[in-house]
Amino acid sequence: MSKRVEITPQIDKYIKAAIGDEGADTSKFVVFESRSLSTEPIKQRGFHDGARLNASVLDQMTSYVNAPGNSVPLQIMHNTSVLPVGRVFRGSTRLTETGETELRTMFYLPAEKKELIADIEAGVIDEVSVNVLTDHGYCSECAFDFFGEDALMNRLTLSCPE
Repeated sequence: MSKRVEITPQIDKYIKAAIGDEGADTSKFVVFESRSLSTEPIKQRGFHDGARLNASVLDQMTSYVNAPGNSVPLQIMHNTSVLPVGRVFRGSTRLTETGETELRTMFYLPAEKKELIADIEAGVIDEVSVNVLTDHGYCSECAFDFFGEDALMNRLTLSCPE
């Protein structure tokens, strides 16, 4: 779920800090907020299907994106061979009604990207996906680390030694 956000003086400050330009004209941007990730089970075929992230991972992502100069490129369909369409510049975590933790992020697009903005506002584009590289991936049954030194075959077979 994404929604348009008014550029308040505080959001203006966040954008300028993220891109490192105090003179940036933020009136040329449109800002949205989205639910980017949560501790709920991942719904993706393959290795990550059903996996859950710890809230600490979401906290680390929030800290990273909120640090001055650490805005993150906003890509379409993870396609890094084309230029980004915008920037993710702010994050926060919060508890949901179900007790899970979610990462919410704010991103901006140039106002001239009218078609993309219209698609987001109409709900045609209503999901985001993030790339996450974790140091470990533990089996929920035996704590086997799927990212350990000798775990390549286990990742390919989607099974632990147990």
